Amino acid sequence: MDDFVAQLAISNPDLAAVEALIREADVFRWAYDSLGADVYSARPYIEQSVRYGNVFYLLPDRNILGRMLSLRGTGVNDPTLPLPQESRVAAGILAFAAVTGIRLDPWNAILEAPPRTIEVRQNELYRLRILWALHPQIFVDIALGRRGKVTADEVDAGAGTVQVPSSFDDERPANWDRDYVAALKIAEIAVRAWPGRPGPAGMEALLRWMYQDYAFTSPAIAYASLGLGRQPSKGMFKGLHTRDAELVLAGARNAAWDMSLLRTWSTRVRKAQESREFYVLCSADIAVLECAKDFTTLAGAGPTATNALRARFKRDWANDGEHLLRVYEDLIATRTTDKTRAVNLVAAHENCDVLARSLEEAIRRELAKGSAAGT
Repeated sequence: MDDFVAQLAISNPDLAAVEALIREADVFRWAYDSLGADVYSARPYIEQSVRYGNVFYLLPDRNILGRMLSLRGTGVNDPTLPLPQESRVAAGILAFAAVTGIRLDPWNAILEAPPRTIEVRQNELYRLRILWALHPQIFVDIALGRRGKVTADEVDAGAGTVQVPSSFDDERPANWDRDYVAALKIAEIAVRAWPGRPGPAGMEALLRWMYQDYAFTSPAIAYASLGLGRQPSKGMFKGLHTRDAELVLAGARNAAWDMSLLRTWSTRVRKAQESREFYVLCSADIAVLECAKDFTTLAGAGPTATNALRARFKRDWANDGEHLLRVYEDLIATRTTDKTRAVNLVAAHENCDVLARSLEEAIRRELAKGSAAGT
């Protein structure tokens, strides 16, 4: 590894400092055993790439991607003004990826941005490619607080080494619509319980709704269990406290993107053994990082998945977790044979638009009712 690092002009002390920076930030999640316990050590990535031909990808969320793009400056570098910690961590991730040879899979994160033209998204991808092409020492120095943003001259030099994207797939990830419907239902349950907490009854109501009217989806179950549970992560379902319907709906869209990222990561993980392509989830969102714990196992099937769900429910619901697991298992046992189940008559994915509009209106009505009662 030392020779490989030397070729990139990164000293071992600098690499160790960068590893320590991103390890402290704890923004990676890994679902394989091959890297061992420390996903923030460069050595296993490099060794596996050289010995076995493994290819590693970084799957960032929108927060991480935005912070990477913000490293691009327009003026003269001012070394007396180190960037905020979150920007330094983003620079550390770029430096770490360059040293290890990790590639970037930014599609989910680029598409998550507010509605934009294809040209704007192409430009964002181009700007990201420029950063990816720069010498890693630039990002090492930013990460370690030795300097400020990437300068205009450095950007111009990097631009000469990459091509402008000729096309861009502007389609949302598969199943995003399903995740949005589930996020709306979770938000509706939370809105109806406000200012209290939905409690185990709210989670059970979600499971029964999935059974009767929709479908069981692993991202929604994991996200709802954390979001409705005893100690939800800060920032889940943004806008709920405002009682503003549009902000609540925006929070549901954000939750759907979180679920989509988890789903994409899980899908990539399951294909890894065949493709030799391994994915590292990278997120600054505490809820996503928490949901990612054993998520790829939960998204599978059989006893292993059941055990993962039991662990998830126990963390989020303590003694009520076993009851919720029994409810889930009872529903799963009859989900394909129950002729009264609405979703067995009309496929859930064919009804997403109708369900989404219905849930959006239900949230608006509930919030309007609460506003009227408070006046």
